[in-house]
Amino acid sequence: MAKKAKSKGFFALDVHQFERIRQNGLGVEEAATYLSLLKSTDQSNVVSSGGVRSVMDYSGLSRAEVKRAICRRLQTSGFRPANIV
Repeated sequence: MAKKAKSKGFFALDVHQFERIRQNGLGVEEAATYLSLLKSTDQSNVVSSGGVRSVMDYSGLSRAEVKRAICRRLQTSGFRPANIV
């Protein structure tokens, strides 16, 4: 059974994950992508229902920028997307 949706407007930020993004010299695209994906997490704040389109909508980044941030850069910080379309 799916977990109950969280209240709108709140999500948890994994400070350690965000610090890894910074330590690896990753930039604004990666930070914006990470924060946009957090917006769509379930109650556990582990699984995000967001994807490339939702990141584009929330961040204003182009499709190419989002895919680059997810595929190449965030993975180096330990972020593991389930499926990227």
